[in-house]
Amino acid sequence: MNPSNLEYVFVYAAVWGIGGCLAEKDGIDFRKDFSNWWKSNWKTQVKFPSKGTIFDYYVEVTGEGGTCKFTEWNNKLVQIEFDPLSG
Repeated sequence: MNPSNLEYVFVYAAVWGIGGCLAEKDGIDFRKDFSNWWKSNWKTQVKFPSKGTIFDYYVEVTGEGGTCKFTEWNNKLVQIEFDPLSG
C-alpha cells in the first residue's frame, strides 16, 4: 500500500473507533448525527462520499500502487436466498 494512502485507513479506523458504538435512542440517530458532524468538520484530503453515512463505506485498496478509495458496503455484499426449510 502506498504510504500516502494510510490516511484513508486511519480515518476509517477513527470513524469506527469513535462512532461504531453509537446507535439510535429515544428517536435520535446518534450514528447519523456523528456522520453529519464528521463530514462537516473534517475537511482533509480524505473525504467520504456525500451519499449515505460514513458508516456505509469501507476502504478499498486497488491497483499495484495501492490506491485507496471509499467503496459502499452494498457493492461487496452478495445477494443470497435462504430457505430455512431445506436441510
